[in-house]
Amino acid sequence: MPTTSSTLVNDYIINLDQLLNEEDCVKSFSSYLKDNYAEESLLFLLKAKQLKTVTDLQQQIQLALGIYNEFIATKQESTTELNLPQKIKKQIASNIGDIIPKAEEQKQHQTIQQVLQHRDIAAIAIEIDDDLESPTGSLNGERAYTPTEDDDCLSECSTASSSANISTQDLVSIIIDKGSNSVANIFVKAEYYIYLSLKEGHFHRFIQSPHFTKLIEEKGDKAPALLERIGKVKAISQSAFINVIRERKKKTTKEDFRVLKHYMFHENYWKCVANRRNYKTYLSIDTFKLAEELGKKAANEVHFFKYEMEFPFPALRCIGALTSIESRLKNDNTLKSSTLIDLLDKESPEDVFCEVFQEVYKFGFPFQDRCGVQSVGAMHDKTDDLYMICCRSFDSPKEVEIKKTVKFFVFGGWCFKPTSETSCKYYQIMGVDFRGYIPVSIVAAIIKKRAAGFYKAAMKLLQESEKNGWAVNKEDTALRSLEITGSIEL
Repeated sequence: MPTTSSTLVNDYIINLDQLLNEEDCVKSFSSYLKDNYAEESLLFLLKAKQLKTVTDLQQQIQLALGIYNEFIATKQESTTELNLPQKIKKQIASNIGDIIPKAEEQKQHQTIQQVLQHRDIAAIAIEIDDDLESPTGSLNGERAYTPTEDDDCLSECSTASSSANISTQDLVSIIIDKGSNSVANIFVKAEYYIYLSLKEGHFHRFIQSPHFTKLIEEKGDKAPALLERIGKVKAISQSAFINVIRERKKKTTKEDFRVLKHYMFHENYWKCVANRRNYKTYLSIDTFKLAEELGKKAANEVHFFKYEMEFPFPALRCIGALTSIESRLKNDNTLKSSTLIDLLDKESPEDVFCEVFQEVYKFGFPFQDRCGVQSVGAMHDKTDDLYMICCRSFDSPKEVEIKKTVKFFVFGGWCFKPTSETSCKYYQIMGVDFRGYIPVSIVAAIIKKRAAGFYKAAMKLLQESEKNGWAVNKEDTALRSLEITGSIEL
């Protein structure tokens, strides 16, 4: 079944700052806050953000004045006054109230530009920023304000000007006499406090709310692109699986093995479609469409499948026999060709040694054969005594064009778990983008049939290998990668 909006959202860690850069998200968040009587908090943050983008000083002053009068100044029956601790209101008011009497007596002012030209900008103190207590977090690169326990118990501000509407001329006086180097900084504590309150009090509830779910549903096939702009996909999620298939410039890494292991052994991702005495076949509960061919009905779907089998042979013997290119071509009737085209050494601690294969799979009429290039690595997981092989699609400059084929993309792998000195459990998981329209029923039929055929062919091959003394060419199998990469704790 298709991925639900809630499932898709849960695959991402959403960032509030990035969300505020998306107009549709802002509208949805605003609607949520309006229903929860907190819309003024978002309006204030947006205007404070706008204030930082204004370059004309007089316009900046006028906007700052409007923000103060709308959100900070105390007014009866106000619907936009922010619910700020009195300590913050007092500090903002004092910056203004201390200057108003001087502004009335001052007969002539220099322009802001003249003042800034003759002052040492680096030495100008920002009172609001200077007396921030125990700053944590960040917003737009500034230090963040952390409320203290005594904020809410401070007495009402006695300064008369705290409830007064301040004029542009008065604000000019503040900048000149108080020495602020940015008009926007006059609200910095209020901005930090509201930002943290909004993030902790409403943001996470909004992400799980019907408002945001509705927005994602309305975006349809464009939803994943939006979520990637406003958040980061979780390392272990269904969307991470899809991203692996999309990202084909990276070779196989340790992180791919971690994702593979997570999916391999979490049953809640799978539904069993065939349960036989010697093997089980699973299909992923969710199927997906990649964003590259939006609008093509039922096209470009990604299906994940998993096999579980028991072999009465040692794990390493099974790896040598089953991963041999020669034996795969002989026993897999869907594999038309498999060619080693490159070797990739480890370049960083997260890398594993990789072999690059170009393979072609046969599809019956009326479908064209599928061709793909894969980066394949192998390692031993010391944590659970697992021998793992992982493959992912990879764009290689050594790829050869093969006519009359459709390119497929894949992510998956194999695990061999020793159950005794003479037996092991075998797991296979694959997520395949077959490229082009192939009905789900046909995909399911292929997977079930392939499982039965694979088990029969594997047992025959293993029995023959045992008779031949397990003679294999290590260079022709995953044993080479396994030996080079070695054992790692996942």
